[in-house]
Amino acid sequence: MTEHHGVHDGQRTTVTRKEADEIMELLARRFAEGASGMVTLFAHDVLTTSVFLQRDLPAIRANPNVTAIKIVDPVTHEERVLQRGEF
Repeated sequence: MTEHHGVHDGQRTTVTRKEADEIMELLARRFAEGASGMVTLFAHDVLTTSVFLQRDLPAIRANPNVTAIKIVDPVTHEERVLQRGEF
């Protein structure tokens, strides 16, 4: 395995961790801004310090076109639907 710019994951890349984080930030923001209706999210054992709770969920919450969020646990297959005002 080769390490490039601080990224060591078995993949050959010239993308730094900072650049990868910036790309993910942009994609998450575009997803949240473009979402409408019921949004389905897959999450399991989410930590309070997670990117999901700190960045993604607030962005989805800020979008008035999102009417509900369905959260699916991919491990337990439990589903929960939150209507606007509950998230």
